[in-house]
Order: sequence, then structure tokens, then C-alpha cells
Amino acid sequence: MDWLVIAGFVGILAYIIWDIWLKKPKSKTANRQNPAYAKSKEQYFAENYNDDPVEYVPQNPTFPDGEWAYIDNFAIAGTSFNYDNALLFIEEADDIDNTCGLVLTYEPRNKYDKNAIRVEGWINRKENSRQIGFIPKEIARDIATAYGRPKLAAKFTRGYSGRSVTIYISLYQACQ
Repeated sequence: MDWLVIAGFVGILAYIIWDIWLKKPKSKTANRQNPAYAKSKEQYFAENYNDDPVEYVPQNPTFPDGEWAYIDNFAIAGTSFNYDNALLFIEEADDIDNTCGLVLTYEPRNKYDKNAIRVEGWINRKENSRQIGFIPKEIARDIATAYGRPKLAAKFTRGYSGRSVTIYISLYQACQ
């Protein structure tokens, strides 16, 4: 009789384990067709992105004619939201055969910041500019407070890529 109880207990236990195994919830990122999704975020970044940032220096930056007063040199904000454009811009600007430039546009209707200044980068043709980020909110606010909406120009000074893209620019105001 004892062996029947033990065998029944083992059978029930095996059934429960088997049932749990079959009904185990699948990970949201698991995808048998694409093994890259089955990896953790840390594994994916470790394999696909270099932890040591790569530095890019523009070879042929352009700047508008006229007299300009230097304001500051800083990293632009929002490159993580425009990662592909920002990375392409710094990689292409590093090529000696390419000319690069920046276009600054005020965005008074921006829902996050009424003083927002969009930064677009272009390679070889100004008409092909693409958004790469924004002037940081604090700097845009200081410019609006001190000067209103002056004519601004910017020069790409250096960039770094790795897990993120960092773009440094020098900002200038037109002299009048």
C-alpha cells in the first residue's frame, strides 16, 4: 500500500512539473526566429556597441560669412531620440571628402519647451539636413531671456559614438 501512495505522489508531482513547464510564460523579448531578441539588453549592447567611445572630428566644417560672437561650446540634447541621424552625421563629417554644417531653427510651438532650438546636420548639401538634436533647454532659455531670438549659427566641433551619440557644437550669435 505504501508503494501505491508513493507512486501516486510521484505521478502527481511529475504531472504538476510537466504542466508548469508547458504553461511557463514566454519572455516578451524571446523570439525563436531572431536569436538577438532572446539576449538580455546588456548582452545585446555588449556585443553590438563598443563601450569605448569613438571620437569623430569634422574635417571640413562650414560657417556662415559675417561677424559672429562666440557664446559657448556644449553637447546638444536629444541625440538618443535621433540616434541614426546623429551617428550618420558624425561619421560622414569625419570624412575629408565631405563638407558638413548645422542649421538652427527656433521652435516656439514645441510642446516641451517654448524656447526650443532644433539642431539639424547636413553633409555636402544644406537641403539634405536632418534633425540630430536640440540646444539644451537651459541654454535655450538663457538665450531667450538675454537676447530674445537672435540670429544664431553653430559649428560642429567633435562627436563621440558608442552606446550613445554625443555631439559638441560651438554656438555663435550674429554681431549687429
